[in-house]
Amino acid sequence: MYSKKVDGNTGIKYDQIGKIMGFYSSKEYPKKIRKVKFFDSENKKTLIFMTNNFDLSAQNIAILYK
Repeated sequence: MYSKKVDGNTGIKYDQIGKIMGFYSSKEYPKKIRKVKFFDSENKKTLIFMTNNFDLSAQNIAILYK
């Protein structure tokens, strides 16, 4: 649906808001979902987090779920 603005220096690559589009999946979960992509420089890994938490910042999401 749309992307939020992010600071690339924090390791956050994107912060997107969308909906699940699969036929059965969208019937079971019709609400919006958030996808945060984060690059972990310590372990040299890219991590993608999917959550329904819209209150925390993308940086906090990455720290919590990392």
